[in-house]
Amino acid sequence: MKRLLISMMLLSFGLVAFPQSKQSNQIDLSGYVFINNVFRFRSMEGSGYNDTGDGYRFGLQYSRLLTDKIWLNTGFGYLKTSNVWHGDFIWPFTPRISGTQESFIIQVPVRMRYDLFNWLYFKTGLTIDFQTNNKAGNYVDNQSGVGFSLVGGIDLKLTKSIHFNIEPELGITSLIYFERKKTQEHFLLTGINFNIGYRF
Repeated sequence: MKRLLISMMLLSFGLVAFPQSKQSNQIDLSGYVFINNVFRFRSMEGSGYNDTGDGYRFGLQYSRLLTDKIWLNTGFGYLKTSNVWHGDFIWPFTPRISGTQESFIIQVPVRMRYDLFNWLYFKTGLTIDFQTNNKAGNYVDNQSGVGFSLVGGIDLKLTKSIHFNIEPELGITSLIYFERKKTQEHFLLTGINFNIGYRF
């Protein structure tokens, strides 16, 4: 797994190092608001459950034009999400225990962007996630791992170099997880990005 991640990162930086043409780079300041559903691919009997939560992410993105329509997209983001969890019943007359679980995740996307038109595009690829507050006894599984991201985008050109992007995004975390769980929980993130970028 470590070799795969290192190879992907070296490939990304290698592509970025290619000779640059006019306005073939873009740096974005990005903000993301989303709804978070916690789910398992396999059900787990006798366990509690997590309510739908919400959260936000902010960060920087870098895009490098590879062909007339294809970009390499990477960067980093800091994600915070909060979910209410409900524990299982211990005794018939014991109240169900509940509380709030916050998760903090550093995300590194490695995605490809394809421009359909001058103003419309989509991006898809992987996200490498590192949860920074995982502790024993957490009610939500560690989300450190490799996830998936699918993004649609509208590109609004404000000036020759300044672009504003609106991006609906669907993401799933820990499809490949660093800390193995028998019934791993995943985050299903649905929301929208607002990016302000400088193209050069």
